[in-house]
Amino acid sequence: MTNARAIYRTTRRPGSRITSMARPLLLAALLSLSGCLTLPTCPALPPMPPKPMLPSLLESSRGGIDLDRADTERLGRYIMELERGYTVAR
Repeated sequence: MTNARAIYRTTRRPGSRITSMARPLLLAALLSLSGCLTLPTCPALPPMPPKPMLPSLLESSRGGIDLDRADTERLGRYIMELERGYTVAR
């Protein structure tokens, strides 16, 4: 053991401490990158439904909006399509 320590001390370069600290960091980076590359890709979201045209949309003085019945139905159908296509299956 004594000879091995003596050989190590004589062959050690002055800047080897930096490389010995960089090795674990480089290994961790490579492992995390390879883990990210092996994950399955996320499924693509379906295309968004077209936004409804709401010609009767009026802002009320109380801070809300006023719609007639036809525009209310269009807005309701649009919201239901968004919820149906963009909810995560459990």
